[in-house]
Amino acid sequence: MTEADIFLPASMRQTAFLELVGDAVSFYRSARDSESAEQSLRCARQSILLSTLTIECAANNLLWASKVTAALREDLERLSPLSKIDVCLQFLGKRLDRSRVEVKWVKELISARNDYVHPKVITMEAEIGMPKDGGAEWLMPLKMASHFRKELNIPRQSQFWGAEASKRVLYCITQFYSYLIDDVIEMDPRDLQSTFSSFLHFDNKPVVAVTGAAGAVLDVPDEGLDYAIYRRMMGRF
Repeated sequence: MTEADIFLPASMRQTAFLELVGDAVSFYRSARDSESAEQSLRCARQSILLSTLTIECAANNLLWASKVTAALREDLERLSPLSKIDVCLQFLGKRLDRSRVEVKWVKELISARNDYVHPKVITMEAEIGMPKDGGAEWLMPLKMASHFRKELNIPRQSQFWGAEASKRVLYCITQFYSYLIDDVIEMDPRDLQSTFSSFLHFDNKPVVAVTGAAGAVLDVPDEGLDYAIYRRMMGRF
């Protein structure tokens, strides 16, 4: 038996936060670069939904880091993401300033996500043009009015979410995490990495951070977006 054949007992503490961010960025790039308008819209919607999932994941990571009892954690997990974050901050003697624009962005993004996953029948203003012969089928020009969300400034209707909307959402959640981590919690770099990165544990101690493919994705810059807060979560200070 060689050294390469020896395996020691270990465990993995896994969090999907950076993976979700990395996937949201990847789908934004696909939406931006796609030559197909239909595919661009699909990728943009995926990016925005993944961005909203990071909020729930961040709240759960902070709850895990709070070291509360299992029974209390189970109760707190029923709270909304922002309320969960607020409770975790109160354990630290801190709080979210709900008047901050970063918090308003996230609150509205959660509302947009809820509208998407719990769709309702709605009526929208529209205009139709004269049908045109498209060969195998008739083509009818259609215009629909798009209304925008007040804080995020993205279309309320998900069928209008394009690359610019997904970029806007990425910008907003990133600004929120920077505010939360640096201005509210003032989190120590080591605590930041241990809270948001997955870790391989040996002898019940964290020894290796595991970032997966997210590291390579977030190392590549995008115009108008700054991924420094996520690289810091990976221990790249």
